[in-house]
Amino acid sequence: MLRRKMMDIAAVRRGDENIATPQEMVRMLEAIYKEKALNKQATAELIEQLSTPKQSYIPTYLPDNVRVANNLGELQAVRSDSSVVFAEHRPFAISVMTSYDRDERTAEGAISEVALEAYYYFEMRGKASEYGRVVPPISPE
Repeated sequence: MLRRKMMDIAAVRRGDENIATPQEMVRMLEAIYKEKALNKQATAELIEQLSTPKQSYIPTYLPDNVRVANNLGELQAVRSDSSVVFAEHRPFAISVMTSYDRDERTAEGAISEVALEAYYYFEMRGKASEYGRVVPPISPE
């Protein structure tokens, strides 16, 4: 919900904050990824723009070859990052938000750790059967 223009300190002092939940962010990213929010070309352009490498939290601990399309947020005592993580065979959307951060670096690290665990889960799901067994790929002979 947009309640003010960005960086409007007077509005912030009145309590007019722009707010979103992780669930809302994931739903929005999913709609974008599945081309339900934009047409195919606009979706590809937005994903490309969001995939520009930047200092952000979700990709911090992920393997270097994993593409991440993300948007992070930083305000005093608040950190957030929302992304589509292109895990092989199982891309996923994730949003992690913190508030009341006494130690912003710790909050940033927590976002990175949550993202890594989510990556491990979806990466494993991408190569396993519905029952959790990893099925080796067929080797070309």
